[in-house]
Amino acid sequence: PNREAVEALFEALLSVKGLNSIQVTHANLAAVNADRELARYVAEILREKSSYTLHGKQVATVEVGVETGSPRLLRRWMAGKCKPFKPEDWPDVVVSSLSFMEDYEWVALCTILVGLPGETDEDAEHTIRLIEEIRSMGLRTFLVPLIFVPLGTCSLRDEVLKSFNELSQRQIDVFALCWEHNVKVWGPGFFKSQPYWAKVGFKLASKLLYRLKYRRGDEWRRVIADRVFDALKQLL
Repeated sequence: PNREAVEALFEALLSVKGLNSIQVTHANLAAVNADRELARYVAEILREKSSYTLHGKQVATVEVGVETGSPRLLRRWMAGKCKPFKPEDWPDVVVSSLSFMEDYEWVALCTILVGLPGETDEDAEHTIRLIEEIRSMGLRTFLVPLIFVPLGTCSLRDEVLKSFNELSQRQIDVFALCWEHNVKVWGPGFFKSQPYWAKVGFKLASKLLYRLKYRRGDEWRRVIADRVFDALKQLL
């Protein structure tokens, strides 16, 4: 990353009178790993100028694209994402960068793409292992699994859009693991602030929704719902 340009940008922002908050929308994890000094500089400013809190602490937030834990898919479709590192290094870059960011209360919202062209169960397994490592490290990362959509302006625009019913069990597991993680990490703070009657109402409503819709629905809906509701039971 161009450290001088980034620092100059933030210095210009900080010089604006009356500026109460600064929110960066996106960041690149490889850039964080490549220049930790710059990442620390940015993180400290963003945390100070953030309007968000998590578990009672002021935190900065940002969206990052993890997309896959598979070095093979990364090399095939988005090799530039990991530069100056190699595709084989990507899972380590992701975990190392997210961990470093959280040391400075910079919490990431990570998108993960499921159903990329040519994705196999082995590729999905790589992504699952990455998610499990994020969880095992106790990171507060918010994981957002998305089904691949071929946008008209990208090189994959002519690829086929999959439906959820076409996903394999391991691909569905990616969705389930992500939302289970999110409930366990972000749920306690949310439910702690709710009155008792609201918790009871939410518990009853979730049970009813599960029994009437998800338990008898499509396989992929049931698998994801099972993991999410099991996590919710531990909070309510």
